[in-house]
Amino acid sequence: MSKYASDDKNDLMSDDGNDVSDPGVIRGDPSRARIPAEVKCIINPRSVFQSRWDLFIVLLLLFTAIVTPWEVAFLEPAWNWLYVLNRFVDAGFCMDLACQFMTPYYSQKYMGFVIDHKRIACNYAQGWLSIDVVSIFPFDTLGLVMQDQPGGGGNVGQLKILRVVRLARLAKLLKVLKSSAIFKKWESRIGMQYSTQTMIKWLILITFLCHWLACAWHTVISIEEVMEYGQEISWRAKYNIGVFTPWERYLTSLYWAVMTTTTIGYGDIAPQTNGERIVAIFGMMFGSAAYAYVVGNICGVIATMDQATTEFNASMDDLNLYVLFFTFYIYSNCLNSRSTFYFPSIFHPFLLFFLFFLLFLLFLLFLLFLFSTLLQIF
Repeated sequence: MSKYASDDKNDLMSDDGNDVSDPGVIRGDPSRARIPAEVKCIINPRSVFQSRWDLFIVLLLLFTAIVTPWEVAFLEPAWNWLYVLNRFVDAGFCMDLACQFMTPYYSQKYMGFVIDHKRIACNYAQGWLSIDVVSIFPFDTLGLVMQDQPGGGGNVGQLKILRVVRLARLAKLLKVLKSSAIFKKWESRIGMQYSTQTMIKWLILITFLCHWLACAWHTVISIEEVMEYGQEISWRAKYNIGVFTPWERYLTSLYWAVMTTTTIGYGDIAPQTNGERIVAIFGMMFGSAAYAYVVGNICGVIATMDQATTEFNASMDDLNLYVLFFTFYIYSNCLNSRSTFYFPSIFHPFLLFFLFFLLFLLFLLFLLFLFSTLLQIF
Protein backbone atom coordinates (compact mmCIF):
# COMPACT_ATOMS: atom_id res chain seq x y z
CA MET A 1 0.00 0.00 0.00
CA SER A 2 1.33 3.43 -0.95
CA LYS A 3 2.43 5.59 1.94
CA TYR A 4 0.37 8.39 0.37
CA ALA A 5 -2.85 6.42 0.68
CA SER A 6 -5.17 7.10 3.57
CA ASP A 7 -4.99 4.89 6.67
CA ASP A 8 -8.72 5.10 7.19
CA LYS A 9 -10.40 1.90 6.06
CA ASN A 10 -13.46 3.83 5.04
CA ASP A 11 -11.36 5.76 2.51
CA LEU A 12 -9.98 2.70 0.74
CA MET A 13 -12.59 3.05 -1.98
CA SER A 14 -13.18 6.23 -3.95
CA ASP A 15 -16.58 7.51 -5.01
CA ASP A 16 -16.30 5.83 -8.41
CA GLY A 17 -15.30 2.48 -6.94
CA ASN A 18 -11.53 2.66 -7.57
CA ASP A 19 -9.24 1.12 -4.99
CA VAL A 20 -7.21 3.96 -3.48
CA SER A 21 -4.78 1.43 -1.97
CA ASP A 22 -3.59 0.42 -5.45
CA PRO A 23 0.24 0.32 -5.23
CA GLY A 24 0.48 1.25 -8.92
CA VAL A 25 -1.16 4.65 -8.38
CA ILE A 26 -0.04 7.71 -6.44
CA ARG A 27 -3.31 9.41 -5.60
CA GLY A 28 -3.60 13.16 -5.26
CA ASP A 29 -3.81 16.40 -7.12
CA PRO A 30 -1.46 16.65 -10.16
CA SER A 31 0.36 19.61 -8.61
CA ARG A 32 0.66 18.03 -5.14
CA ALA A 33 1.09 14.29 -5.59
CA ARG A 34 4.65 13.17 -4.92
CA ILE A 35 6.22 10.08 -6.45
CA PRO A 36 8.29 8.16 -3.85
CA ALA A 37 12.02 8.05 -4.46
CA GLU A 38 12.15 4.31 -3.81
CA VAL A 39 10.05 3.57 -6.92
CA LYS A 40 12.48 2.11 -9.44
CA CYS A 41 12.67 2.70 -13.18
CA ILE A 42 10.26 5.64 -12.98
CA ILE A 43 11.04 9.17 -14.18
CA ASN A 44 9.45 11.85 -12.05
CA PRO A 45 7.53 14.14 -14.43
CA ARG A 46 8.38 17.15 -12.23
CA SER A 47 12.06 16.36 -11.80
CA VAL A 48 14.92 18.49 -13.08
CA PHE A 49 15.91 15.70 -15.46
CA GLN A 50 12.44 15.68 -17.03
CA SER A 51 12.50 19.45 -17.51
CA ARG A 52 15.88 19.33 -19.22
CA TRP A 53 14.85 16.35 -21.30
CA ASP A 54 11.73 18.18 -22.47
CA LEU A 55 13.90 21.10 -23.55
CA PHE A 56 16.19 18.71 -25.46
CA ILE A 57 13.20 17.11 -27.22
CA VAL A 58 11.81 20.54 -28.14
CA LEU A 59 15.13 21.42 -29.80
CA LEU A 60 15.01 18.16 -31.77
CA LEU A 61 11.42 18.88 -32.78
CA LEU A 62 12.36 22.37 -33.97
CA PHE A 63 15.15 20.87 -36.06
CA THR A 64 12.70 18.34 -37.51
CA ALA A 65 10.03 20.93 -38.27
CA ILE A 66 12.49 23.26 -40.02
CA VAL A 67 15.11 21.06 -41.68
CA THR A 68 13.18 17.92 -42.71
CA PRO A 69 10.66 19.62 -45.07
CA TRP A 70 13.41 21.78 -46.55
CA GLU A 71 15.63 18.74 -47.06
CA VAL A 72 12.88 16.75 -48.78
CA ALA A 73 11.88 19.66 -51.02
CA PHE A 74 15.21 21.14 -52.07
CA LEU A 75 17.95 18.53 -51.60
CA GLU A 76 18.65 15.15 -53.15
CA PRO A 77 19.33 12.23 -50.76
CA ALA A 78 23.06 11.74 -50.21
CA TRP A 79 25.51 10.26 -47.73
CA ASN A 80 26.66 13.57 -46.26
CA TRP A 81 26.93 15.43 -42.95
CA LEU A 82 23.19 16.14 -42.93
CA TYR A 83 22.51 12.40 -43.06
CA VAL A 84 24.73 11.89 -40.00
CA LEU A 85 23.00 14.74 -38.16
CA ASN A 86 19.61 13.19 -38.90
CA ARG A 87 20.80 9.92 -37.38
CA PHE A 88 21.70 11.74 -34.15
CA VAL A 89 18.21 13.24 -34.12
CA ASP A 90 16.68 9.79 -34.64
CA ALA A 91 18.83 8.45 -31.78
CA GLY A 92 17.42 11.17 -29.53
CA PHE A 93 13.87 10.25 -30.51
CA CYS A 94 14.64 6.55 -29.84
CA MET A 95 15.82 7.45 -26.34
CA ASP A 96 12.65 9.48 -25.83
CA LEU A 97 10.57 6.50 -26.93
CA ALA A 98 12.28 4.36 -24.27
CA CYS A 99 11.74 7.06 -21.62
CA GLN A 100 8.01 7.10 -22.31
CA PHE A 101 7.73 3.56 -20.88
CA MET A 102 9.13 4.90 -17.60
CA THR A 103 7.21 8.16 -17.36
CA PRO A 104 4.04 8.03 -15.22
CA TYR A 105 0.91 9.73 -16.42
CA TYR A 106 -1.95 11.35 -14.53
CA SER A 107 -5.22 9.41 -14.78
CA GLN A 108 -8.62 10.91 -14.09
CA LYS A 109 -9.93 7.38 -13.61
CA TYR A 110 -7.57 6.62 -10.73
CA MET A 111 -7.33 10.26 -9.58
CA GLY A 112 -3.56 10.10 -9.42
CA PHE A 113 -0.28 9.28 -11.16
CA VAL A 114 -0.05 5.75 -12.57
CA ILE A 115 3.40 4.29 -11.83
CA ASP A 116 2.68 0.71 -12.86
CA HIS A 117 4.84 -0.09 -15.89
CA LYS A 118 2.27 -2.33 -17.53
CA ARG A 119 -0.43 0.33 -17.42
CA ILE A 120 2.05 2.98 -18.55
CA ALA A 121 2.97 0.83 -21.57
CA CYS A 122 -0.71 0.22 -22.43
CA ASN A 123 -1.50 3.93 -22.19
CA TYR A 124 1.49 4.79 -24.38
CA ALA A 125 0.58 2.10 -26.92
CA GLN A 126 -2.91 3.58 -27.22
CA GLY A 127 -1.51 7.07 -27.75
CA TRP A 128 1.80 8.26 -29.19
CA LEU A 129 3.62 4.95 -29.71
CA SER A 130 2.59 4.44 -33.35
CA ILE A 131 3.49 8.04 -34.26
CA ASP A 132 6.86 7.79 -32.51
CA VAL A 133 7.72 4.53 -34.28
CA VAL A 134 6.81 5.88 -37.71
CA SER A 135 8.72 9.12 -37.11
CA ILE A 136 12.00 7.33 -36.35
CA PHE A 137 11.82 4.85 -39.21
CA PRO A 138 14.87 5.52 -41.48
CA PHE A 139 13.07 6.19 -44.76
CA ASP A 140 16.00 8.23 -46.08
CA THR A 141 18.39 5.33 -45.46
CA LEU A 142 16.00 2.99 -47.29
CA GLY A 143 15.85 5.40 -50.24
CA LEU A 144 19.64 5.71 -50.42
CA VAL A 145 20.08 1.92 -50.33
CA MET A 146 17.54 1.47 -53.14
CA GLN A 147 19.19 4.22 -55.15
CA ASP A 148 22.68 2.71 -54.79
CA GLN A 149 21.58 -0.71 -56.01
CA PRO A 150 22.55 -1.68 -59.60
CA GLY A 151 19.97 -0.08 -61.85
CA GLY A 152 18.39 1.69 -58.91
CA GLY A 153 16.07 4.42 -60.11
CA GLY A 154 16.55 3.34 -63.70
CA ASN A 155 12.99 2.43 -64.60
CA VAL A 156 9.68 4.14 -64.02
CA GLY A 157 8.54 1.73 -61.30
CA GLN A 158 11.62 2.23 -59.19
CA LEU A 159 11.38 5.98 -59.65
CA LYS A 160 7.84 5.96 -58.30
CA ILE A 161 8.92 3.88 -55.30
CA LEU A 162 11.78 6.27 -54.61
CA ARG A 163 9.38 9.23 -54.73
CA VAL A 164 7.06 7.54 -52.24
CA VAL A 165 9.97 6.73 -49.93
CA ARG A 166 11.20 10.29 -50.22
CA LEU A 167 7.81 11.70 -49.26
CA ALA A 168 7.55 9.18 -46.40
CA ARG A 169 10.39 11.05 -44.71
CA LEU A 170 7.84 13.75 -43.95
CA ALA A 171 6.32 11.34 -41.43
CA LYS A 172 8.79 12.85 -38.96
CA LEU A 173 6.57 15.92 -38.88
CA LEU A 174 3.98 13.85 -36.98
CA LYS A 175 6.38 14.03 -34.06
CA VAL A 176 5.91 17.80 -33.98
CA LEU A 177 2.35 17.26 -32.75
CA LYS A 178 3.83 16.04 -29.49
CA SER A 179 5.33 19.46 -28.79
CA SER A 180 1.90 20.79 -27.85
CA ALA A 181 1.88 18.59 -24.73
CA ILE A 182 5.30 19.92 -23.70
CA PHE A 183 4.33 23.56 -24.30
CA LYS A 184 1.17 23.02 -22.28
CA LYS A 185 3.31 22.01 -19.29
CA TRP A 186 5.52 25.05 -19.76
CA GLU A 187 2.67 27.58 -19.82
CA SER A 188 2.36 27.69 -16.04
CA ARG A 189 6.13 27.65 -15.46
CA ILE A 190 7.22 30.44 -17.78
CA GLY A 191 7.26 33.82 -16.07
CA MET A 192 5.43 35.57 -18.89
CA GLN A 193 1.96 36.98 -19.32
CA TYR A 194 -0.50 34.61 -20.92
CA SER A 195 -1.39 37.22 -23.55
CA THR A 196 2.27 37.52 -24.55
CA GLN A 197 2.59 33.73 -24.71
CA THR A 198 -0.46 33.58 -26.96
CA MET A 199 0.93 36.17 -29.37
CA ILE A 200 4.29 34.40 -29.58
CA LYS A 201 2.54 31.05 -30.12
CA TRP A 202 0.42 32.33 -33.02
CA LEU A 203 3.36 34.13 -34.65
CA ILE A 204 5.40 30.92 -34.51
CA LEU A 205 2.46 29.00 -35.98
CA ILE A 206 2.04 31.33 -38.97
CA THR A 207 5.83 31.28 -39.55
CA PHE A 208 5.94 27.47 -39.67
CA LEU A 209 2.84 27.42 -41.88
CA CYS A 210 4.57 29.63 -44.46
CA HIS A 211 7.72 27.50 -44.25
CA TRP A 212 5.83 24.24 -44.83
CA LEU A 213 3.77 25.75 -47.64
CA ALA A 214 6.95 26.93 -49.35
CA CYS A 215 8.42 23.44 -49.13
CA ALA A 216 5.21 21.89 -50.49
CA TRP A 217 5.20 24.40 -53.37
CA HIS A 218 8.61 23.17 -54.49
CA THR A 219 8.06 19.48 -53.66
CA VAL A 220 5.18 19.20 -56.12
CA ILE A 221 7.65 19.68 -58.99
CA SER A 222 9.58 16.51 -58.17
CA ILE A 223 6.35 14.56 -57.60
CA GLU A 224 4.73 15.45 -60.92
CA GLU A 225 7.72 15.84 -63.27
CA VAL A 226 5.58 17.12 -66.15
CA MET A 227 7.59 17.19 -69.37
CA GLU A 228 6.72 18.59 -72.79
CA TYR A 229 9.10 18.21 -75.77
CA GLY A 230 11.85 17.26 -73.35
CA GLN A 231 11.39 20.44 -71.32
CA GLU A 232 10.18 20.68 -67.73
CA ILE A 233 6.77 22.31 -67.24
CA SER A 234 6.57 23.97 -63.85
CA TRP A 235 6.58 27.37 -62.18
CA ARG A 236 10.31 26.86 -61.57
CA ALA A 237 11.03 26.34 -65.29
CA LYS A 238 8.81 29.24 -66.37
CA TYR A 239 10.72 31.70 -64.22
CA ASN A 240 14.07 30.04 -65.01
CA ILE A 241 15.12 29.48 -61.39
CA GLY A 242 15.90 25.77 -61.72
CA VAL A 243 19.60 26.48 -61.97
CA PHE A 244 19.62 28.58 -58.81
CA THR A 245 21.01 27.35 -55.50
CA PRO A 246 18.64 25.57 -53.08
CA TRP A 247 18.58 28.66 -50.85
CA GLU A 248 17.54 30.92 -53.73
CA ARG A 249 14.81 28.49 -54.76
CA TYR A 250 13.63 28.32 -51.17
CA LEU A 251 13.54 32.12 -50.96
CA THR A 252 11.38 32.25 -54.08
CA SER A 253 9.05 29.56 -52.71
CA LEU A 254 8.83 31.33 -49.35
CA TYR A 255 8.01 34.57 -51.15
CA TRP A 256 5.09 32.82 -52.86
CA ALA A 257 3.95 31.17 -49.60
CA VAL A 258 3.93 34.42 -47.62
CA MET A 259 2.20 36.23 -50.48
CA THR A 260 -0.48 33.52 -50.62
CA THR A 261 -0.98 33.19 -46.86
CA THR A 262 -1.32 36.93 -46.30
CA THR A 263 -3.83 37.13 -49.21
CA ILE A 264 -1.72 39.72 -51.07
CA GLY A 265 -1.41 37.74 -54.31
CA TYR A 266 0.85 39.73 -56.62
CA GLY A 267 0.48 37.05 -59.30
CA ASP A 268 4.09 37.18 -60.48
CA ILE A 269 4.53 33.48 -59.57
CA ALA A 270 1.65 31.35 -60.84
CA PRO A 271 1.04 27.57 -61.06
CA GLN A 272 1.64 25.93 -64.43
CA THR A 273 0.43 22.35 -63.88
CA ASN A 274 -2.58 20.67 -62.28
CA GLY A 275 -0.56 19.55 -59.28
CA GLU A 276 0.70 23.05 -58.67
CA ARG A 277 -2.83 24.39 -58.96
CA ILE A 278 -4.03 21.88 -56.35
CA VAL A 279 -1.26 22.96 -53.96
CA ALA A 280 -2.11 26.60 -54.63
CA ILE A 281 -5.81 25.99 -53.92
CA PHE A 282 -5.11 24.30 -50.60
CA GLY A 283 -2.53 26.94 -49.79
CA MET A 284 -5.01 29.75 -50.36
CA MET A 285 -7.77 28.00 -48.42
CA PHE A 286 -5.85 26.91 -45.34
CA GLY A 287 -3.28 29.68 -45.42
CA SER A 288 -5.77 32.53 -45.56
CA ALA A 289 -8.04 30.86 -42.99
CA ALA A 290 -5.14 30.35 -40.57
CA TYR A 291 -3.87 33.89 -41.17
CA ALA A 292 -7.31 35.40 -40.50
CA TYR A 293 -7.72 33.28 -37.37
CA VAL A 294 -4.27 34.26 -36.08
CA VAL A 295 -4.81 37.97 -36.78
CA GLY A 296 -8.20 37.85 -35.05
CA ASN A 297 -6.72 36.19 -31.98
CA ILE A 298 -3.81 38.64 -31.86
CA CYS A 299 -6.22 41.60 -32.07
CA GLY A 300 -8.26 40.13 -29.23
CA VAL A 301 -5.15 39.60 -27.13
CA ILE A 302 -3.89 43.14 -27.76
CA ALA A 303 -7.29 44.58 -26.86
CA THR A 304 -7.23 42.83 -23.48
CA MET A 305 -3.47 42.84 -22.88
CA ASP A 306 -3.34 45.75 -20.38
CA GLN A 307 -6.46 45.24 -18.33
CA ALA A 308 -5.42 47.73 -15.64
CA THR A 309 -4.94 50.56 -18.17
CA THR A 310 -8.29 49.77 -19.80
CA GLU A 311 -10.10 49.91 -16.47
CA PHE A 312 -8.30 53.15 -15.53
CA ASN A 313 -9.29 54.80 -18.81
CA ALA A 314 -12.91 53.73 -18.32
CA SER A 315 -12.91 55.16 -14.79
CA MET A 316 -11.44 58.46 -16.04
CA ASP A 317 -14.12 58.67 -18.74
CA ASP A 318 -16.84 58.18 -16.12
CA LEU A 319 -15.23 60.82 -13.90
CA ASN A 320 -15.03 63.34 -16.75
CA LEU A 321 -18.68 62.78 -17.58
CA TYR A 322 -19.63 63.31 -13.94
CA VAL A 323 -17.62 66.57 -13.72
CA LEU A 324 -19.13 67.83 -16.98
CA PHE A 325 -22.65 67.05 -15.80
CA PHE A 326 -21.99 68.62 -12.37
CA THR A 327 -20.57 71.78 -13.98
CA PHE A 328 -23.57 72.13 -16.26
CA TYR A 329 -25.91 71.55 -13.31
CA ILE A 330 -24.28 74.30 -11.18
CA TYR A 331 -24.25 76.75 -14.08
CA SER A 332 -27.96 76.12 -14.73
CA ASN A 333 -28.79 76.79 -11.08
CA CYS A 334 -26.76 80.01 -11.16
CA LEU A 335 -28.75 81.28 -14.16
CA ASN A 336 -32.06 80.36 -12.62
CA SER A 337 -31.29 82.21 -9.37
CA ARG A 338 -30.00 85.29 -11.29
CA SER A 339 -26.88 85.12 -9.20
CA THR A 340 -23.91 87.38 -9.96
CA PHE A 341 -21.54 84.60 -9.02
CA TYR A 342 -19.20 83.85 -11.92
CA PHE A 343 -18.46 80.17 -12.50
CA PRO A 344 -16.08 79.36 -15.40
CA SER A 345 -17.64 76.83 -17.73
CA ILE A 346 -17.21 75.62 -21.25
CA PHE A 347 -20.90 76.48 -21.78
CA HIS A 348 -20.32 80.24 -21.43
CA PRO A 349 -22.35 82.06 -24.13
CA PHE A 350 -19.35 84.03 -25.35
CA LEU A 351 -17.33 80.84 -25.72
CA LEU A 352 -20.13 79.13 -27.61
CA PHE A 353 -20.46 82.09 -29.94
CA PHE A 354 -16.71 82.07 -30.59
CA LEU A 355 -16.76 78.34 -31.42
CA PHE A 356 -19.65 78.72 -33.87
CA PHE A 357 -17.95 81.68 -35.51
CA LEU A 358 -14.73 79.72 -35.90
CA LEU A 359 -16.58 76.80 -37.51
CA PHE A 360 -18.33 79.22 -39.86
CA LEU A 361 -14.98 80.67 -40.98
CA LEU A 362 -13.58 77.21 -41.60
CA PHE A 363 -16.63 76.36 -43.68
CA LEU A 364 -16.18 79.50 -45.79
CA LEU A 365 -12.51 78.70 -46.36
CA PHE A 366 -13.46 75.21 -47.50
CA LEU A 367 -15.99 76.62 -49.98
CA LEU A 368 -13.41 79.06 -51.37
CA PHE A 369 -10.87 76.27 -51.78
CA LEU A 370 -13.43 74.05 -53.52
CA PHE A 371 -14.51 76.89 -55.82
CA SER A 372 -10.91 77.72 -56.82
CA THR A 373 -10.18 74.04 -57.51
CA LEU A 374 -13.20 73.73 -59.78
CA LEU A 375 -12.17 76.85 -61.70
CA GLN A 376 -8.72 75.36 -62.34
CA ILE A 377 -10.24 72.11 -63.58
CA PHE A 378 -12.79 73.64 -65.98
